[in-house]
Amino acid sequence: MMSQRFAPRVALMAAAGLVPASIACSIARAEVVSAAASGFEVRERVHVAAAPGRAFDEFAGHVGQWWSDEHTWSGSASNLSIQAFAGGCFCERLEHGGSVEHLHVVFVRPGVQLSMSGGLGPLQSMGFSGTLRVTFSAQGTGTDVALTYRVQGYDPKGADSLAPAVDGMLSETLKRYQRFADTGSFTAHPSPPQ
Repeated sequence: MMSQRFAPRVALMAAAGLVPASIACSIARAEVVSAAASGFEVRERVHVAAAPGRAFDEFAGHVGQWWSDEHTWSGSASNLSIQAFAGGCFCERLEHGGSVEHLHVVFVRPGVQLSMSGGLGPLQSMGFSGTLRVTFSAQGTGTDVALTYRVQGYDPKGADSLAPAVDGMLSETLKRYQRFADTGSFTAHPSPPQ
């Protein structure tokens, strides 16, 4: 359940278009590892059927196919790409030749780890920065994928008040990745039979 202190903040961010309404409804699933006034850490884990090398390729090479349109500036995840090399960009194309860097790639070990730094979504314009680390570990015939995002910055109400919304978005995002890696589909829910 959303805390009383945090609920008004999420409602304001959703009304301003900074947080999609779906995040405001999904933050109860948050796995916030730690949170303080100056920053927070969130962590998500999924298991995919693919081997680590393929799991990595599905994550980095096909982000535009599994990321949610709701969590983009352009309204279309197909405008997203990750350049999986140090100095590369998790970027989005915008209309009229515009673009936005969501995160900056700082570490790549294909099939093992991808690390990027920066502020996702509204965190960027709020002056927050963090490191998002995704690890790929062989487990049985598949791969355990763990995502950790450590964020620091200043907010008058405390950075800890933002942690549940960020974790809700990342939880939803990693579950979409899991569905895509396992089925080749990024659809949130199966279509009803016709």
